[in-house]
Amino acid sequence: MKSFTQKLIELRITLAQDSFGGKGNTKIIRQLSCDVEIEKAGLPSKNTAKISVCGMLLHDMEQLTSLSFRLKKTPRNKIAVYAGEEGKGVSLVFSGEITSAFADFNAPDVKFKMEAMTGYFGSITPARPLTYQGGADVGGIIGQLAGDMGYNFKNTGVSVQLSNPVLLGSPMDKAQAAAKAAGADLLVDDESVILSPRGQGNGEMPGGN
Repeated sequence: MKSFTQKLIELRITLAQDSFGGKGNTKIIRQLSCDVEIEKAGLPSKNTAKISVCGMLLHDMEQLTSLSFRLKKTPRNKIAVYAGEEGKGVSLVFSGEITSAFADFNAPDVKFKMEAMTGYFGSITPARPLTYQGGADVGGIIGQLAGDMGYNFKNTGVSVQLSNPVLLGSPMDKAQAAAKAAGADLLVDDESVILSPRGQGNGEMPGGN
């Protein structure tokens, strides 16, 4: 006999600037009706999420509204999605930057719709070329870039020295180019940039847990 449990979705939205009514820059949404669609295809594609929420306050919707075609004016707001079952808590299933957010007043119940992408701002931010003389550790390079983008970094066993590397483009472009030059895989998942030996892109070492 199958039993059904109450599913839980929790959204945590963080403003890059300003605050929600003077009560901090993070709003946690727990008990509003919402629909979440998450895609995680792995690089070179990026993790994405489409989120629709009913019942948000008008002031919060106005504060979060942004349009994807106005890239230079898009605030660097972030969203984390947690999911689980009632009585068992929730765990992180997606984290990324909000690329567009707007209220849909065409339905009987007003919906606030958001789209988000992991590594979005790290991919569109202009940056000067990085050049190194002699050998440079790929883990050190990507770790620095991950920190610049606001991500944690995990190296699961890549110890390659790159010879006189020259890295161009956005911080994410540079990280991907460095991993490719080292013959390694790079994964950006939720809040972490993970460097792995080729073919072990799940972020685990052979025999790891």
